[in-house]
Amino acid sequence: MIHCVSTETKNGRGGIASVINALSPMLEAKNIPVRAVVSHRPGKKWSSFCGALNELDTNVKAGDVVWLHCGPWLSLVRKYALARRARSRKALIVFHLHSVEIDAYLNNRVTRFFLRRMLLIADQIVVVSKWWQNRIEKVYPELKDKIVVNQNGLSPVFLAKAMKEAHTPDSPSETVRVITMTRLLKKKGVQRVIEAMRFLPPEFHLSIAGTGPYVGELQKLSIKLQLESRIRFLGWLNEDEKIQQMKSHDVFAMPSEYDSFGMVFIEAMACGLPVVTTPSGPITDIVTNGIDGIIARSTDGEDIARAIEKAYQNCVSMADNARNNVSDNFRVESGARELVSLFSRMSGKSVDGQKN
Repeated sequence: MIHCVSTETKNGRGGIASVINALSPMLEAKNIPVRAVVSHRPGKKWSSFCGALNELDTNVKAGDVVWLHCGPWLSLVRKYALARRARSRKALIVFHLHSVEIDAYLNNRVTRFFLRRMLLIADQIVVVSKWWQNRIEKVYPELKDKIVVNQNGLSPVFLAKAMKEAHTPDSPSETVRVITMTRLLKKKGVQRVIEAMRFLPPEFHLSIAGTGPYVGELQKLSIKLQLESRIRFLGWLNEDEKIQQMKSHDVFAMPSEYDSFGMVFIEAMACGLPVVTTPSGPITDIVTNGIDGIIARSTDGEDIARAIEKAYQNCVSMADNARNNVSDNFRVESGARELVSLFSRMSGKSVDGQKN
């Protein structure tokens, strides 16, 4: 039995939600039963945590795998407490690290100490890219044999929608359409894309999809730079709307400094868009400079503008390369197979649930 411990995911928003929702039925299809344990619901943090403790006490048996999805600080504390309770019932512990904040925790003496104590009780530690594996091994070399890479991937449903008549520009048009799509936070770098618009010809237009606390500042910046006629704010989009908008644009740009992986990059690539970004952490594990996107030299607006122009000039070949990259390397089925193999080895069982 796999006990998947995570924040409530029924609304389907965000990269973690889409990964968990896609992986769980695939594991069950392999006859490895998965039980969802909700450790956090909005507005019900304490009752959710107590409920999760009770579920683990009631249902976890020796040899079960408890698979804990870890976000930022309070999520880590909750998951550590839950892991210790599961360990007391002789369960096997898997921490699946998702949060970009872990990078900052590794740079702080206090949080680095706590994180080490937490990770030492794990049987396996799953990270979402090679960059994260190298980052954690550098700080905790004693954990090297516990760390495995399991890249996020797109579901078959999303890929089918995205790659059906995926956008491929066949000739220059009067309007060049650039899109960025994210939770609107300062660290996501959307303001850099707005600043880049000053250095691009007037036929370049920008669409900004997403919501968040920084949206007001971004709107003010577009007005301040007298770019409001070339920039539109789309708000939050559901999956179908997201794909539709991606396919109606030419370039995806997001010079983020705040991503643990960046599901939106592979979503854009699946829709046939070259990606413009910066060399920030794990993003370089996704985008290959000059092949399926352009990695700008810096977050300076002029550098971002040059990268956007170059991506558009090469968008036909980059569109094909982007789709091929996603198809070959970022399918959720591949991640599911790797997790099935991992959990089977850990529990000492074959895929059909029988003892080896």
